[in-house]
Amino acid sequence: MDFNKGETIICSCEVKDSSGKFTAPESMKISIIHSKNGLEVNDKDMFPDETGKYHYDYSIPVIEGKYEITVRYKATDGGRITITEDVFQVR
Repeated sequence: MDFNKGETIICSCEVKDSSGKFTAPESMKISIIHSKNGLEVNDKDMFPDETGKYHYDYSIPVIEGKYEITVRYKATDGGRITITEDVFQVR
């Protein structure tokens, strides 16, 4: 997806168990890595919307040139850690 500088990205994710039901992990964290500025957000708690659905609002900085933002979602439940990523282009 493409976004413009100064926009807010609503980073959202869903967590399901092996049977496909929404589930609430012990913790749901987000990290945001900016290709020009490096680590912007490090292991912050995401906000629950309902069981298994989370969001975090991130305002894109206004910086010259095109760049990428990588969003890393980390769900922790007991000894199990699941990490997924999204990559966004900024114009």
